[in-house]
Amino acid sequence: MLLTLKQFSEKYPWPSVTGLRNWYFRSQKHRHLAPLKKCFKKVGARVLVDDVEFFNAVSVLNDDGGEE
Repeated sequence: MLLTLKQFSEKYPWPSVTGLRNWYFRSQKHRHLAPLKKCFKKVGARVLVDDVEFFNAVSVLNDDGGEE
């Protein structure tokens, strides 16, 4: 389900809105964070996050260390 960053942080205790925003911007610039890029969607000025894809991406990053 697509959620705003604020809705995501209200639903899940981790990560914070600031942490999500940081990961969004870092995933746009760094190739090793490519799995995270799939879970963020930009609609106008708003950034949305798919909660299922987010936790899948975190799992992938933990499994392979984010290496390609």
